[in-house]
Amino acid sequence: MHEDNRLIKGLVNNQRPVLEEIYQTYQPKIIRFVQSNSGSRIEGEDLFQEALMVLFYKSRQADFQLTSSFYSLLYGICRNLWLKKLRKKSRKEVTLSEDQEYKDEQDIEQHIFLRERRSLITEKWKQLTGRCQKIMHLFYQERKKMAEIATVMG
Repeated sequence: MHEDNRLIKGLVNNQRPVLEEIYQTYQPKIIRFVQSNSGSRIEGEDLFQEALMVLFYKSRQADFQLTSSFYSLLYGICRNLWLKKLRKKSRKEVTLSEDQEYKDEQDIEQHIFLRERRSLITEKWKQLTGRCQKIMHLFYQERKKMAEIATVMG
């Protein structure tokens, strides 16, 4: 049983303290997501409410089982709903700032993992000296052999 099941149960059972926690913790994140992807605060609030309704109905299904964090599931629902709204508005292909589309909750978890890993790699990259960065670039990006790198680097 996932630890965030208490949030699902609180949502389904309309438990005021849990609903307040959900709104305080997650609504600002969803609003920021919408605002950073061509939306307004009001659209973010509406999207959050709509996603909670989707989550409410989804969680009442007999076969529902929370396999990811509450936020991962909520974010995925919001992201898919927002993509659909943007596509409807523009009638053309839309790419969100996260530049990845999800098929299910596992895709969301995978995306969050990859984003955190990319952030860590970027942070560690900045800690390397310029010379080390150049060696890494030659080896991984330009696919140079070690002998060639040694020659280039002197």
